[in-house]
Amino acid sequence: MHDELFPNPQRRSTLLLKLRDLFRELGGNLPIRAFASEAVDRGVISSEELERCQMVGVQALCRQALKVKTEAGLPFAKPTTEDGRNWSQLELFTYGQAEALIEREAKALMADYQELVLLKRWCLEKFGRAPEIPEVQEIETA
Repeated sequence: MHDELFPNPQRRSTLLLKLRDLFRELGGNLPIRAFASEAVDRGVISSEELERCQMVGVQALCRQALKVKTEAGLPFAKPTTEDGRNWSQLELFTYGQAEALIEREAKALMADYQELVLLKRWCLEKFGRAPEIPEVQEIETA
């Protein structure tokens, strides 16, 4: 996957480690906005990275606008490529793009479910109990 914020993978690893260290230093429990402000104020994030973050933020806002559900309950647009760079209105999709989209969504759903199972195990280990994971059929659609 292409990483717009970190063209240099080594810098990414180093920065993420520094950010986790800063989070620990700040007590490990604070609002993400305060954490981000501290990271910028302390120079953990360079001005060049901050500029890239700004563009990534604008792109996230654009993606949010495209994900808004239509009256049919479907998103207005979705990515047509696995890397998520190219988007298209659903009504303009080809069958091949729709097929690939459904396959990507199914893989993402399985990855989310696997994480949910791990979270339940963690909760059991930490607290001795955990909420049940609902069956897919039990989950109401919006």
